[in-house]
Amino acid sequence: MNILVTNDDGIDAKGINVIFNKLKEYGHSVYMVAPAGNRSAVSSKISMFSSLEMKCTAENKWSCEGSPADCVIIACKSEIFPEKIDMVVSGINAGANLGTDVVYSGTCAAARQAALYKIPGVAVSLDKDYYSQWDDFLYEPLAEFVCKNIEKLRSILVSCKNEGFININGCNQKSYKGAVLCKELSLRDYNDKIKVVPVSGFQWKRSLFV
Repeated sequence: MNILVTNDDGIDAKGINVIFNKLKEYGHSVYMVAPAGNRSAVSSKISMFSSLEMKCTAENKWSCEGSPADCVIIACKSEIFPEKIDMVVSGINAGANLGTDVVYSGTCAAARQAALYKIPGVAVSLDKDYYSQWDDFLYEPLAEFVCKNIEKLRSILVSCKNEGFININGCNQKSYKGAVLCKELSLRDYNDKIKVVPVSGFQWKRSLFV
């Protein structure tokens, strides 16, 4: 297959490069268009009124100043790659995307953008123990799991006419015994706390545009 990989952690993130290399090991033609830097929680933001700088960092690897959704749009709708994209794999994200995370996640937004083009899209995220450090992620086992099941994942999406995407969350462990299919999303309470600080001398002004 011709597979596009992207993410929201940025092109230099370990997760995306692990799955890029693993998919190549499995014999796929793999292409990467990923944000130049971290774009976490940008959801389905797209760039409408500005040009986006693209840089080729290696063979079939491009960084983009835009969002994860921008990356999918460019890869699938431009002539940057000689082959038509058969599937989009977004991730591996550093941290889980559970429940309402799916609404905010740039990782999930890239897979959702693929679905809008009727291209099979999979978002892949790796959970971590609360006490683990951010550099303790075990990406290889999850990448292996995805590669072993890539045809099955694609067939599930094709059977549903690509009217959605698959969101995979793996535990941070050395191997997997199987997977559990969840059909509903939970509503997460993030316990947000907002502090509004008044700025001295600041006044609200109403502007009239004629």
